[in-house]
Amino acid sequence: MLGRARVFKMNDINTDYIIAGRYKFKTLDMNELAKHIMEDIRPNFYDEIKKGDFIVVLFWLDRAVRTIMQVHPRGDRTKPKRGVFATRSPVRPNPVAVSELEVQDIQNNILFVKGLDILDSTPVIDIKSKIY
Repeated sequence: MLGRARVFKMNDINTDYIIAGRYKFKTLDMNELAKHIMEDIRPNFYDEIKKGDFIVVLFWLDRAVRTIMQVHPRGDRTKPKRGVFATRSPVRPNPVAVSELEVQDIQNNILFVKGLDILDSTPVIDIKSKIY
């Protein structure tokens, strides 16, 4: 089976918003920048999803500590330490996180979602339509 892929260089995409790099220094107006979200990656992305759909988003936990292998669940020191893979801790050896989110609304190419459990400005690696 053959597939097609596109390679992006480090400065091609602002991963906080998935905006083509050529726009990121022209304006700080998010309403203007929102017009260009995903346009180089998946030009028809906003035609493919609608309110009520579920999307799968992969994040890079850029502030995660990768050396700790056991944590107290939810930071509660009264509970015994458990392995990070048995918790929802952001402290992980592989800092990739995945969330399945319900699209609540789409306004000017800005997605409003339900179920997001990520810190503000966490880089987005990928957004996919959920496969049923």
